[in-house]
Amino acid sequence: MNSDEKPNLGKKFKVKKSGNNSTQPKANSKGLIAVVDDDEDSRTVIGMILENLGYEVISFDRGEKVLSGLRGTPVKLVMLDIMMPGMDGYQVLEHLRADEEFEDLPVFMVTAKSEEDEVIAGYKHGADYYIMKPFSSSQVEYGLRLFIEGKTKKRHVLVVDEDITKSSEES
Repeated sequence: MNSDEKPNLGKKFKVKKSGNNSTQPKANSKGLIAVVDDDEDSRTVIGMILENLGYEVISFDRGEKVLSGLRGTPVKLVMLDIMMPGMDGYQVLEHLRADEEFEDLPVFMVTAKSEEDEVIAGYKHGADYYIMKPFSSSQVEYGLRLFIEGKTKKRHVLVVDEDITKSSEES
């Protein structure tokens, strides 16, 4: 990207043309979802899935802009990549959980990190749901139904007992 190009930080993501540039969701929308990923292709794919499901999307390509970009915005959920330059997804998640405005906001980790310890690290940092790349639209839809469409009202806390891991490895 040259210095004349503007990054897609906090810019309203649109697959379909619309004259509405507000961060307020339209009346016929299911709501606004934030997508945070440094990879433009990932933001585009996730955005198309979300729009096909009836949601509007606001996207960020850097973690540093998320809190200020979302402040006062009626976002229903954040879909967050882990591996990003600058502030990574874990750091963004910690900031979201420490901020009263966002502490209960559902956050999905959408990442290529698939090792068990990495998935558990996401939950330990406060993630609500974990989607591994590559993913299907069905995985995204299922998670949205759980956390937005009324099946899960509050965040689950994952408790990891390291003794369980030791005892299962010893047997």
